[in-house]
Amino acid sequence: MPPVSGDPDGLTQLMWILIENAARHAPDGGHVWVAVTQRGPVAQVHVSDDGPGLPAGAEQQIFERFWQGDAARTGRGAGLGLSIAASIVRVHGGTILAANNGRGGASFVAELPLTH
Repeated sequence: MPPVSGDPDGLTQLMWILIENAARHAPDGGHVWVAVTQRGPVAQVHVSDDGPGLPAGAEQQIFERFWQGDAARTGRGAGLGLSIAASIVRVHGGTILAANNGRGGASFVAELPLTH
């Protein structure tokens, strides 16, 4: 991984949240993809799944505390994980985005500034 300065526990928690979220929404026998790349002055953490994807228009709302998609469909979680992930990224001076991907699932990209 490209060098990123910050709280090791927070960055570890960020990875666990994103990977666990993807695994929870991937179907049985589904897939989770994780990649860390460097793009200019930032490290990009990509986590994707082939689950049901994000509800239409939820790309920003998904990071709000206690927000959940169709609760009847998921029935799991308290709606805090992605909010915590977004907070960790912001504390480290980065950004996080969510979108649906070409596999039908969701993709998350966290960008974190590289160490100077």
